[in-house]
Amino acid sequence: MWLAIFLWVGCQSPNSEMETLRVELVSANKKLDSLQVLALKNTSEGIVHTVFLPLKDDVTEAEQTTFKTLLESLERIDEVQLLIVADRMDVGDVRALDYDIVLYAIFKNEEALKVYDSNEYHNEVRAQLITYLSGPPATFDYKL
Repeated sequence: MWLAIFLWVGCQSPNSEMETLRVELVSANKKLDSLQVLALKNTSEGIVHTVFLPLKDDVTEAEQTTFKTLLESLERIDEVQLLIVADRMDVGDVRALDYDIVLYAIFKNEEALKVYDSNEYHNEVRAQLITYLSGPPATFDYKL
């Protein structure tokens, strides 16, 4: 993944070519995430940790990007096997929860989730994210 990012950043193509490459990179990363989820689903153990996050109405697009980048940086914590951050997609379902961002993470077992939860970097990121939130996050954890 770092190689792909390096190539994307280092490329000096015109803007339209850069945008095409960026879209292709995002698509490839999503496919890779999906494959990782499928591989993990075929294991006999694992814990999925899902966090639903409500943003304040006045959060700018730049702030939302910063927010998601902070969440994605949690992937550096050793116990995280897979981490996906996504925006809510409005498909017109009136039953949909009123949250803006979701964090989906997979851990080897419950102990790994507990270590992650008490990790110093994780708590630093939590503290930075609070200013963007309109209310408390909701979590949902389950075994694979």
